Parts: sequence; C-alpha cells; structure tokens
Amino acid sequence: MKIILKIVLLTTLLLAQQHRFGPKNNFFGEPGKKIQMFKFQKMIEELNITDENKIKNMQNIFQPHFNNIHKLQREKRQLIDELDEAIFNNDIQHSIEITNKIMDLERKVMNNRIKYFEDMKSYLTDDEYAKFVLFEFKFQELLNNFVKNRRMNR
Repeated sequence: MKIILKIVLLTTLLLAQQHRFGPKNNFFGEPGKKIQMFKFQKMIEELNITDENKIKNMQNIFQPHFNNIHKLQREKRQLIDELDEAIFNNDIQHSIEITNKIMDLERKVMNNRIKYFEDMKSYLTDDEYAKFVLFEFKFQELLNNFVKNRRMNR
C-alpha cells in the first residue's frame, strides 16, 4: 500500500512536468521545486528522522545540491541542442568543442553528487546513511522506470 501511494504521488508530480526542457521550456521551474520538496519529505520519512536540527542541516545540503545539479543539467541540455545543430551543419570542429564541454559538465555532476553523499554522511548515523544511500538509488530508479514506461506508452 505504501509503495502504491508513493507511485501515485510521484506520478501526479511527474505528469505536471514538461516533457522537453531547454531555453524555451524550463523543466526546472515550479514543478521541479515540487519534486524537490516531495523527494526531501520522502527521504526524511524513509530515514525516520525527527530531530529538527538534523533535518535543517540535511536541507542545507540537499537544496544547494539539487539546485546545482539542475543548473548543470540545463547547461547540458543547451549544449546538446548546440551539438545537434553542429552535427546537422557538419561542423566537426565545433562538435568536438561541444562534446568536450559536455564531458566537463558530466564530471561536475559526478563530483557534485559525490560531495552530496559525503556531506550527508557527516550528519547521519551509519544506519541512517545506509538508508539514505538506498533511498537515493531507489528514488532514481523509480524516476527512470516512470520515464521509461511513459515513453513506451506513447
């Protein structure tokens, strides 16, 4: 029952999202904030954390991470659009420059994610940290499955 409720809530939030993001369609506007709030609330519930001070410290780590990741993803989306255009125009040199920038962004995303996990570890007990890691990967898997199923049903 609990998993069904989570799926229904997540589905509702994700259906409010735009399907393509880029300069004209800002995917990370207000609906992105809803997912951010939903994820944080579910994380606190899953970890069973009641200490207000710990929750505040976690939010001070979570929110900048979330915002930074989405900023990097917007930049990556713009670069991918540029790469698409460069390939279409057969501009090999520009394509190489763009792919190098995309790889730099990927490194930044990974480094940001590692820092996020390390920072959270400093505020969580070993048991909470283990649950946190599991939650992060399950939540991502849930999102990926939702998107995959949505694409298959088009």
